[in-house]
Amino acid sequence: MTDRRSKRQIWILIGALTVVTAAVVAVASVRSSTTSGGQSETTDNAGFGDMATIDPCGFATADAVVGPNFDVQIRPLDLRSCQFAVRLRNTDDGAVLLWMNVSDHFDITHYRREGLTFRDEGSIHHAWGPSQIEGVAEAAGALELLYRDNGTGITISGQAIGSAFDNNTGRLADGVNVAVLTGQVADAAARTLAMGPIRHLTYPADSAASVDLCSHATQESVQAALDFTGARRFDLARNTCKWSVEVGETNPSVQIRVRLELTRNLGDSLYRPITTMAGRPTAVYRTSMPTAFSCVASTRGKTWNHWLGYREIGDPPGDLDRTLTEVIELAVDWPADSSHTGDQACRAAERIAADVWPSLP
Repeated sequence: MTDRRSKRQIWILIGALTVVTAAVVAVASVRSSTTSGGQSETTDNAGFGDMATIDPCGFATADAVVGPNFDVQIRPLDLRSCQFAVRLRNTDDGAVLLWMNVSDHFDITHYRREGLTFRDEGSIHHAWGPSQIEGVAEAAGALELLYRDNGTGITISGQAIGSAFDNNTGRLADGVNVAVLTGQVADAAARTLAMGPIRHLTYPADSAASVDLCSHATQESVQAALDFTGARRFDLARNTCKWSVEVGETNPSVQIRVRLELTRNLGDSLYRPITTMAGRPTAVYRTSMPTAFSCVASTRGKTWNHWLGYREIGDPPGDLDRTLTEVIELAVDWPADSSHTGDQACRAAERIAADVWPSLP
């Protein structure tokens, strides 16, 4: 196997895992100055500023990963999260994936358990420990949490993939440790969180990110579609939000999100069946969840040939298409033990999407 072929093989594996992971998913007073490329930099770091415009990959650069012979690829997964893909150049079949998620509704009580170490670093609280990724052994992953008392926080999860990874030691070839790499990126993000600048993006009018999508699905319409009452809305940003009803351990919920997918990964297999809703080609499909019926209504938005925010292409994928496409998703989850069925979940997704889609550019 040639070196180039092995590189492409591991990056294809990374892309496939990214698609699977994504499918299974504070407005503060700031002082800003406009910079080139549709970006602005927040110099007052008491909060993140407008979460709807934050650069999801703006907290740590490829230089944060310190080690010999690394290929690093960094790209946004959605409007609030970013992925680092780190591959050892002298290893044909091993890589480390890091997922960074930014929130202004961070709650440390969701993570309180044995195994986390806590430390205060000025106004920033730092916690770290083994991974909480479902189905990932502790040695195989790492978790880093950075947060302030005002609810702003960054979650970084690390996981190793490939046969070169030793599940017992948590290391790849050459002694590279997943926890060490995750910690390096967390340290860089902590410096940005403490000292700035925090970068924001100015989205054009033809981007779904410029629209207040969440305002077009009301509590009444959500409750009518879910056939439950008492839905509570949690805003993660103006275009990322969730409604949830407390009726059991697995609560019925509706989530609106905008993903940023590599255009080359958007094959017909991800869009079945195709229907037309509010004049837009839309895929309505079920996703596999052991504890709930889940259905997603999905449509495509703007394609970005040149992304506004920070991104690191790295060496791979070479000549492959590097464009990003906005994928607007409306996901409905229902408890599997309820009287509802997967078909009903899809009908609910279609009903709510019909209210949201007309607002898309």
